[in-house]
Amino acid sequence: MEHKTKLSSPGSIDDEIQIYIKKKKEENSALKKLLNALESAKKSSEYAKSKRF
Repeated sequence: MEHKTKLSSPGSIDDEIQIYIKKKKEENSALKKLLNALESAKKSSEYAKSKRF
């Protein structure tokens, strides 16, 4: 009698990939927002420094 192990069904692999992609997109979006906030703060800081003198 031959035994084959089934790792997972093709549907569940696709679901896992979609979940992974969604999480990565959310992380990417959060990092972009953080980068924009940091760049904005830097510009504000540089502007404030230029107005002091």
